[in-house]
Amino acid sequence: MELVAGDPQFDNFSAQPVRIDYVDPTGQLRSYTPDGLIAWRGGRKPLLLEVKYRGDCVGRWRELIGKFRAAKAYARNHGWDFAVFSEERVRGPRLVNVRFLRGYKSRPENPAIERILIAAIAAGSNSPKAALDAVADHSVDRAAVLSDLWRLVAIGTVGICWDEKLTMASRLSLVGV
Repeated sequence: MELVAGDPQFDNFSAQPVRIDYVDPTGQLRSYTPDGLIAWRGGRKPLLLEVKYRGDCVGRWRELIGKFRAAKAYARNHGWDFAVFSEERVRGPRLVNVRFLRGYKSRPENPAIERILIAAIAAGSNSPKAALDAVADHSVDRAAVLSDLWRLVAIGTVGICWDEKLTMASRLSLVGV
């Protein structure tokens, strides 16, 4: 949930939103309730999801594959995506980035500096370092400007690759402008 709520396009989450009936490999009628459904803003497809520890799947793949195939078909029929997440997929750079940027979402707006940052990114300053360098001639506190930039990333105005560690060399793009 921390990963999802940190995504600027996140809208809402429904726990165990549907019950899916399916036939298992032995011909038995079964039902399966996925863990959640995530709704997004901006036209992105909803995501039906299951979260499993990798170790819980060992030796149970025949049992689980029928559930997951049924969920994938159900999701497709409803215009959704379906995914299974394990701790390996959940932990990593995305979680580190979400945790780092969380506090910047509530940072007060600084419209003048934010306009300069957006203009710098639009003009080709495509990394945090380059954006700061472009703003340097405006006699501003670089640390404060960097915080303003992180706010723009946190609220989804400036995009990053969420699955790579955020650094001063990370690639920036304009999203919500």
